[in-house]
Amino acid sequence: MGRQVEPRGHRQRSCLVSRQDYQLLLAAQNGVCALCFGAPTKRALHLDHDHETGRVRGLLCHGCNLGLGFLKDNIDVILRAVDYLKKTVDIKGGKD
Repeated sequence: MGRQVEPRGHRQRSCLVSRQDYQLLLAAQNGVCALCFGAPTKRALHLDHDHETGRVRGLLCHGCNLGLGFLKDNIDVILRAVDYLKKTVDIKGGKD
């Protein structure tokens, strides 16, 4: 399990998630980011939630949380980004 970093700040309070619920989510994710599987370092994992419904999706590291935000939490945009990365790798001749 990754380093234990306590949640703090407005994200935990604004989503009405208790410290206990945060810890349950963290344990369910084995203490790591739900996307990159990286353990938290200096910052606690962010409570990721759907901005329209308020439903919690999981805990993300700072970078993954920003990434989803920059891609506007839009599945179509994210899938296009995946296709783009695959195409770029193919052209470069790197990975299959």
